[in-house]
Amino acid sequence: MEETETTAAVADPDSLVSRVEDFFLHRLTTIHGFKLRRSQLDMAIAVAEHLTEGGPLAVEAGTGTGKSLAYLVPLMLRNSPEEAPAIVATKTVQLQDQLLKKDIPILQGLLSTPRKVVQAKGWSNYVCIRKVETPDEQALRELGPYLPELRRQLINSGGKLTRQEAVLARRHWERIKADPLDCQKRNCPHFSSCGLFAERRELETAEIIVTNHAFLLTDLRLQREGRGLLPKGDVLVVDEAHRLDDVATEHLAVRFDPDRVYSIISSPLLNGNDGWLAACRFTFLMALPEVDFLEWSGFFDQVVLLNLKNLENLCSDIFVELQMVSQGQPRLALRPLLFDSRGERLANLCSELCMGLEEASSGMQAMCRDYEEKFEASPPPELLRLSQSLAGFGYDLQFLLECDSSDWVYLVESDPTSLVARPVDNAEALRVELFETFHSCIVTSASLRVNDSFHFFKSRSGLTDGTSELVIDSPFKVAENTFLGFSTSGPNPGSPEYPAYLAPWLISLAANLGGRLFLLTTSHRRVQEFHALLSPELATYGIEVLAQGEEPAPQLLKRFSSAGRYVLIGVDTFWEGVDIPGERLSCVVMTRLPFPVPSDELFQARSELIENAGGNAFYDLSMPLVGLKLKQGFGRLLRTESDKGIFLLTDPRASTKSYGNKLLKNIPCAGAYRGPTEEVFQRALEWSYLNLDFCRTSPHEDGLTE
Repeated sequence: MEETETTAAVADPDSLVSRVEDFFLHRLTTIHGFKLRRSQLDMAIAVAEHLTEGGPLAVEAGTGTGKSLAYLVPLMLRNSPEEAPAIVATKTVQLQDQLLKKDIPILQGLLSTPRKVVQAKGWSNYVCIRKVETPDEQALRELGPYLPELRRQLINSGGKLTRQEAVLARRHWERIKADPLDCQKRNCPHFSSCGLFAERRELETAEIIVTNHAFLLTDLRLQREGRGLLPKGDVLVVDEAHRLDDVATEHLAVRFDPDRVYSIISSPLLNGNDGWLAACRFTFLMALPEVDFLEWSGFFDQVVLLNLKNLENLCSDIFVELQMVSQGQPRLALRPLLFDSRGERLANLCSELCMGLEEASSGMQAMCRDYEEKFEASPPPELLRLSQSLAGFGYDLQFLLECDSSDWVYLVESDPTSLVARPVDNAEALRVELFETFHSCIVTSASLRVNDSFHFFKSRSGLTDGTSELVIDSPFKVAENTFLGFSTSGPNPGSPEYPAYLAPWLISLAANLGGRLFLLTTSHRRVQEFHALLSPELATYGIEVLAQGEEPAPQLLKRFSSAGRYVLIGVDTFWEGVDIPGERLSCVVMTRLPFPVPSDELFQARSELIENAGGNAFYDLSMPLVGLKLKQGFGRLLRTESDKGIFLLTDPRASTKSYGNKLLKNIPCAGAYRGPTEEVFQRALEWSYLNLDFCRTSPHEDGLTE
């Protein structure tokens, strides 16, 4: 690219735009392997302009744009380190790792004065030192063999042991993770060495904070309660922004998890005289005159100990009852259940717990007030925090039991077993509580538009019509490096015979490619069916079939990316966020258009909202969701400029239904072949033989055709 100057650079050589352009042209080009692209610089300049002028900017940046550098360079070149920090939020850990371990260190090395960059993680990512050093009875039983190693890791990490570093099963980690509801904060004997609070202190002086969507949105709820952890920022960058609405649906939800509430309530009662509640009781009573000791000792035991024991039993009963009424279903509508004979006992138990939580909370607060007024002494802060937690649990549970707002969907969920209310529409909360609180907002992803329009994304995420828009096309030569095939024949993808219909062609194609194939389905049942059909046959070619669910997703991806011969079958997790460059992934087969499940309660509520406003739920909700998913699925294939591969969509509805062409506009279809399934696979085999260097066998020798 020629070194041309922008108008802004000529007009003001000290402007952020000018400095960004100069950085790309004269500093980044000194990095080995860096290739300057006009499209990347265009995005960086647009980001710089919005950092200066303010307002929101939505950027759809195709794969290969280098969007992370395009927003990081302007952030790191901002003028004054005294400014409020910039916050960068991603959906996936993989992208956070890329930013923190690759992109930011490169840029820091090119700056005369490096910026202070801090990663912000949620409470559950940190170990609680107190729980490791003085575990309660239950944790000691479960974690006994692991404790020496955990303590050694704590010493070596300076107290900053995280979930990723402590290799433990989920149930074990739950016993020792940090939790705001039972954290003793400054009263904890390990506060000075606590890794969580050390990093929280670092946030106060950070210039750039890197976090994830979940932490960002959870902090919104904490901000409402005056307990927010993130400092006030002036710039927000949301990468992988196409997932923001989904994450908001999860983290702006109201949840009552009886098992977690049980653990919070029971933790003070564990370890008897060695527990923290016993220490709290001792502190509470030692400040009293001897004449009042017996009276207030009984008062404390009645208000605190007896109430907690009663609440503990109720939580245990509710947990068991929820498991019984859900009958193993992952999700169940709450409202009809509460007014049905099946849920009568559950409703009664929950109502009793609501009253118990309110009684315990108000009783503790009244006791603390009387204590302070009568003895002019401050009650233990742990007691006040416990009463506030109980009140919060009660408010949430009462809200869930009322089930009376059309703005929420009320559910019983099984992972974890809990009562949940999820917002039907997140747009207003995101607009008011997130985007409008920042001077500048940059939202970006490779998949923001549906049918060349940002409208669906903006309407779901709360961005206004005044949001600036920018489209950066992928620099990759998709038509030259990809075979696209769309099947026009075959049974309905939902029919029982569909997996057996596709299996022979999938086996032939995977055998020719030596594995290197992603098979994307829309249900776990289909994953198992395809696995059973493909695995024995492909084993004869030395190809192993990996199925989602048999191992954690990161391990499956690591194996698939290794030097072995693999086919990977997956559902939602593998439709997006997977980055396997090179020939290890050379084929993506999408077996079914990823329409939402019609019976899903949240989808039904959102459809009803659209219909009541005069819209069409199929075209205004279902189709955009499928279009974005198609973009994401296709985006797994080409990850570098030299990548080549095959993309097949075997669902005939994409070619035979009236809505099919509209959906396919969301992926680059120039030169795509449409035809019967057998011909689509045959053409794919022929293309692979001509274009993929590792294919040594002519497709006509594989037995697919005569």
